[in-house]
Formats: sequence, C-alpha cells, structure tokens
Amino acid sequence: PVVRASAEYIAEMRKYSRPVAEQWADAEPTADGESGSAQSLVEALGRVQELGAEGADEQAVLAPRQSTLTGEAGVESAYVRPRPPVYLRDCLAYLRDRAEGSERVEVALFALAGCVERANVKAVEELWVQLANKVLYTYNRGPDRLDAAWDAARQRALVALAVRLPQQMGPYLADRSCDRNLTLADRELVLSAIGTACLRLSGRESEGSGIEDVTDEQGSQGVPDSAGTVVRRSRRLDIAARRPAPSADPAQRAYAGLAGPAFFLPLAAQFGRSDTSAQASDVRGDAGQLARYVDVLGVILYSAPAATHQLAMARAFLGLVRLVQRLPARTGEARPVLDALLFGIDALLTPGRALSTPTLAREFGGELGGVLRWIGALLERGLLGESAAAAHAARIVERLREIQADVGRRVASSDFDRYTSII
Repeated sequence: PVVRASAEYIAEMRKYSRPVAEQWADAEPTADGESGSAQSLVEALGRVQELGAEGADEQAVLAPRQSTLTGEAGVESAYVRPRPPVYLRDCLAYLRDRAEGSERVEVALFALAGCVERANVKAVEELWVQLANKVLYTYNRGPDRLDAAWDAARQRALVALAVRLPQQMGPYLADRSCDRNLTLADRELVLSAIGTACLRLSGRESEGSGIEDVTDEQGSQGVPDSAGTVVRRSRRLDIAARRPAPSADPAQRAYAGLAGPAFFLPLAAQFGRSDTSAQASDVRGDAGQLARYVDVLGVILYSAPAATHQLAMARAFLGLVRLVQRLPARTGEARPVLDALLFGIDALLTPGRALSTPTLAREFGGELGGVLRWIGALLERGLLGESAAAAHAARIVERLREIQADVGRRVASSDFDRYTSII
C-alpha cells in the first residue's frame, strides 16, 4: 500500500529525529507540567492515526520502490524477457532450462550461432557435443508460426559448429543424417547443414545462397555449343588450368584436406547402413530423402575441386551411382534423384579438378562407360525431359568424349554420335 503523508507531518517528525535527550532538553514545561515537545509528539501521533484511517491526503510525497514493469497503457507486468547469452556456457545453461513456457531456450537458440563464432577454440572443443545434441533434440513448444524461424536457427547453429570444428562435426552430422531417432524433417535439416558448412568452408557461399542455388546454377548453363565435337588440347595447359589458385584464407586451404575424410566419405558410408545398424534409417526408402542425400554429396564434390582425397571420393560416388541404378524405378528413377545423380557426376567430371583425364580413364573406365549407357537409356525413355538433368547429361557426354579423344580409351564412336544427337 502507498504511504501518504503531508509535508507538515514530515516537517514535524524531523524534529524528533534527533536523540531523545536533546529533544527533552529543549522542551518547555507547560501549565499542566508536560513538556511542549511531548505534547507535540502526542498530537503528531494522533494525526498519523487520522491519516491511516482516512487515507485521503492529496499531498503524497512517499511511494514504494517500483519492482514491476509498466507498459504504455499503464498496466503493471512482472514479465522480463531473458537477456541473450554471450558465452557458450550460458547458452548451454539456457538450453537446459526445462521450465514450461520459459523463453530462455528460444533466446539461447537464436543467439547460439553468434556465440559459437565468437568463442575461443578451447570452449567450442569442450562443449560442442552437448550443444549439438541440444540443438538437434530441441523443438519449438511455442506458436506454430515460429517453426520456420526455429529450424533456421537450429541449422545456423549446426553450421557454425561445423565450420569451427569440421573434423569433429563432419562425422557427427553424417551419422545423424540417417538417425532413426530423428524425424525426416530433422534429417533433411542435418543434410542441409552439411552442405552449407562445406560451401562456407570452401568460400563458395555468398549471402543468401544455399544448396539449391548451387544446383540451379550448375543446371542453368544449358547444353554446351561444343557438344559432340572433339576438342584438341595441350595436356600441359590442362594441368596448369587445373592447378587451383592459392587461397588467402587458411580455412579454405585446410578444407581441401578435410572435405573427403570429414564430410564426404562418412556421409557416403551411410548408404545402406540400415542393413547393419538398427539405429540407422534406410535412406533408400524415400525418394525425397535419397535425392537430398545424393544432392549433398554432389555439393561436397562441387565445393572441393582440389580435394586431397579426390580419388577415393570419385570411387565412392560412382559406386553409389551403380547402387542407386539397382533400386526400384519409383525411387531410383524419380526426377529429383536423377537430377542429384547427374549433378554429382557433372561436378566430378568438370575440367579443372584434381583428377586428370588419364586418371579418370584408367581408374574409372568401366564406370564411365556404364554412366554413358545409363544416360542414353534415360534419354530414350524420356525421363529427363527439359530439366536441369538434361543439361547435366549433355555436359557429361561432352566430357566423356574429351576423355576419349585425350587418352584413346574409346567407347564405340557410334554410341557417342547416337547419344549426342538424342541430347
């Protein structure tokens, strides 16, 4: 309750704030023997009782300490929004808050990516496992309109962790991409985080770009004008052109040695893992998930043209292409799956990569011949149509013809002419 007191009462009470001995020393005796100060004190106490009973004094000069927030409408509210955390340990403490209706989890999740980018390496190495697990298994319990922003914040946090610790987070995310304990949407979020982290580490990610932009850019180039012609080139010039320009960013230079063992090879090993592990989901059962899975593998190939483990990556991807070709038509021949497969083969055969044409012909002659026959069968059946996959197929055939002309390991020339005319 608000204590109301008049200025006159306060001035009267200030006289009695001195020690009692001084008050009685200054008191003057009255006719009835009582001191004036004592009589004044009695009168003051009587006024206090009257004020407490009436409570109608308009001259209020004392008020209680404000302990609540007041909105624009003057309505008092005890709500205070949690302050965004600055350190990783604070983020983890917020994420562990299990109170119903608490906003600490939301505040921490939206601030986690920035905290990871600012934190020192020692703190990230100490807390990355706990943070990654919390991000993966933290779901939106608020309004449904926050679902999209919530998933975007989760993906940003996983990407930030993967960029800071690629050797640890790469295999971790690859293992979670087929985790049966995660929903299908969560697995796609993990795959998107892997692709985005690889693009950022390679320096190929611009503001607002993502995996879809990379595949669209590769597929929008159309059929090359030189398709079906033999190009004579100097091997010395080809080697010089394939030599990657030195990067000023140490992280980009290190990515060439990390793309294979940290991201591509662990992710490629997840195909068919459900046959040996009860905790793994079968990526072959859903065409959409399979297309996303193969698409991310293609993005990794695209982002690492000078990868140290290029030979192992090419062998794993071409082996994956053979396995997908054996799947039922409803999965293996779905349009998104074909687009992803041809995008990956196109990225693998792009001139300027670490693998030379003699190496491709010597190591993968049989696989490349099988790819050529497979593309021809798809075109004859009209499964590619006017899509990005047709542009990828055109570039693949052109590149295979260049390999044929360079090293003399020929597939039948009539097959090349036939398939090129179809394209």
